[in-house]
Amino acid sequence: MKPMRLIPVELTDPKTGNKKLEYVWYITYRAVPRKTVDRTDPTAPANEFDQPVSPPLFIPEFTLVVTDNDRNEIYPDQVIPEALVAINKREKANYKSSVSVVGPLPEANDPGAGNDHAIQGVAMWRGIDPEADRYTVFMTGFSNGIRKVNGPDGEPIIQTKTIMHKYIRRGDRFEQKEGEIQLDGEPVWIYR
Repeated sequence: MKPMRLIPVELTDPKTGNKKLEYVWYITYRAVPRKTVDRTDPTAPANEFDQPVSPPLFIPEFTLVVTDNDRNEIYPDQVIPEALVAINKREKANYKSSVSVVGPLPEANDPGAGNDHAIQGVAMWRGIDPEADRYTVFMTGFSNGIRKVNGPDGEPIIQTKTIMHKYIRRGDRFEQKEGEIQLDGEPVWIYR
């Protein structure tokens, strides 16, 4: 992943057709499927595996949550065609949106091998509150890990293995700059 960035883009209002300058927040990523390594630890637990989906699919999902001042404003990743063009031009790449990147997983690379069958995508958000200082981004679809736990009502809940990135932005709504956005700690894997 590259750091969280933002880019000003003239976006068209679908209701009025008028263009308006907005900041689009985004994260570009590269996902490389890797073959799993057989366990050599004789005391490792043996898991029963479900039959694999055929073909296995790559379906990423990104959610940005504003977490400061006891707020919980949720922003799902969006497909913003005008922003995608601007981002690809800026990054000199051909990133796909979270919808166009969905598809069968390419052939898996051996552990430690290069990035030959890499999938390159971008997650985008608009309308992020410029007064907020703390954000958390949850990324699912990068692992096939799941678990079943009991919910508060005793009913089972299925959780997926998720990457959690926390960010802090020391700035305000005036002259927003991506240099103000910094990681707040290291990314961690969680079940959510």
